[in-house]
Amino acid sequence: MVLHELGFIPSKAENNIWMRSRSNHYEYIVHYVDDLAIVSQNPQEIIDKLKDSYNFKLKGTGPNAYHLGTNFERDQDRILCMSP
Repeated sequence: MVLHELGFIPSKAENNIWMRSRSNHYEYIVHYVDDLAIVSQNPQEIIDKLKDSYNFKLKGTGPNAYHLGTNFERDQDRILCMSP
């Protein structure tokens, strides 16, 4: 699977959440059917790899405001918050 090839491993608690360790943080990819949510300090690097190396047809890339029935926003301290 592509995520394995990129160094991601599935979470033991939820197999739709994949993660990989970086030097000072973790990166996460959450997938549901044909939707992806990428959490990373540099998500564009992952997006480019998926498009260029694996020919993924990604659309709607950019900061996440809404995903699978959940709203996302950053508070005044830039902490990512979510709400139904």
